[in-house]
Amino acid sequence: MKWQKPSKEQLLLILIVLAALLLLTFPRSLVNVFMPNSQRHSSELATIDYLQGDVQIKRHKTLGKHQARPKSSLQQLDSIYTGNKSSVIISLKTQHQIRLGQNTQAVIEHREKHPERLQLTIINGDYKILRAGNESELEILDLVEGFRKFKIAPIQLSKSETESNNDKKNNSEDHDKKTQTTARKKETENQESEQDGPSSATITKVLFGQRSFFNRCYAQHLQKNPEAKGEIITTFVIEPDGDTKQVRILSSSLKDSELEKCIISVIERCPFPKFTGNALALTYPLSFY
Repeated sequence: MKWQKPSKEQLLLILIVLAALLLLTFPRSLVNVFMPNSQRHSSELATIDYLQGDVQIKRHKTLGKHQARPKSSLQQLDSIYTGNKSSVIISLKTQHQIRLGQNTQAVIEHREKHPERLQLTIINGDYKILRAGNESELEILDLVEGFRKFKIAPIQLSKSETESNNDKKNNSEDHDKKTQTTARKKETENQESEQDGPSSATITKVLFGQRSFFNRCYAQHLQKNPEAKGEIITTFVIEPDGDTKQVRILSSSLKDSELEKCIISVIERCPFPKFTGNALALTYPLSFY
């Protein structure tokens, strides 16, 4: 059979298929190839040098974790987890090298007020500094000794148009009474279809998935007031696209504006699932004790 030269359309189709296969197989490598060095350097806060056992990474604004590998990068607000009899060694861009022991969870981030500085928050477990870098560019916040307990318990779960939520801003007393009534409803009444909106269980799961960031806010507050404990009542709206809008503090017994700003920023970043229908207006308490 005589060989026929492929047409332009066939060559284009082959190139598209090959590009798709490369993107699926080596997504991180391709990003590193095509991203400018300056941008790539600013997004990577740390890399994994060595790992042993079960080590997982949870990317910011994602619900799931994935298995870490040597040379995996850690970016803004990424979390890293080590399992039982597992450990990992990471190198930070501050030139520090740190070992995280077994059953450890840590979060890495730029400092909000000092973007040139990094903060490594140890949620639980232990760590060891193997190589010291520039001490002025890194702060390690150890929550194991820094906080007591934190819990989330829903007060209200009610569907509402975003516009109607705005109308209720000045009716907080009536709103609080309605939240207490809603809290007494049976749990089965709160199991909405995910198509119409996330269920109470889903919302609580997403919020509790951000507990390490809530604890970070609390630990920073404890540095100023070591005996502080109390409750912060928050209200916010979940849009159908999963974004969180109109986050406000209804009341707080801790009386710390920086803590409240920190809590609001965590809720604004919550990765809720998309749904159809109207926006969902919520009131949630965060208890620190």
